[in-house]
Amino acid sequence: MKHRLALVLLLLMSPEVSASCVDWNRSSRFGDIEHAHLIFEGRVERVERDPRDPCTRERVIFYFTRVWKGRPGPSAVVMQQSLAPNCTVFSEQDAFEQGRTYIVFATESKTSKGTYGSMGCGLSSPPTETTRSRLNEWARATLGKK
Repeated sequence: MKHRLALVLLLLMSPEVSASCVDWNRSSRFGDIEHAHLIFEGRVERVERDPRDPCTRERVIFYFTRVWKGRPGPSAVVMQQSLAPNCTVFSEQDAFEQGRTYIVFATESKTSKGTYGSMGCGLSSPPTETTRSRLNEWARATLGKK
């Protein structure tokens, strides 16, 4: 019985078994970029919460400073789980705060056109020159093929 319990604990702790995040390093060089529908750098203008139910999904309104992939309007709506106290928050979700700037990797909602969800797992994050350089490299490679 002890050996079975140990095996179960090992399986639960194993990143290949328990992680719900995609290991983009095992994918193609730009697998995360290719999977995203929209990639942009922008500032969170506001976070809209439902005052009747603080645990419902929040609408995060971004204004762009740069777009690498996709054709959004002047702003984008990215949905996120509520960050309110006592609400379930998934560890793999990206969290956005009003007034901060991020590079966002998002996929379009299948049910609400023009609304996106962050790809999560830390892909969307404050801008770095490393991330910008990688996105620029992808853009050059992609535009060179057209």
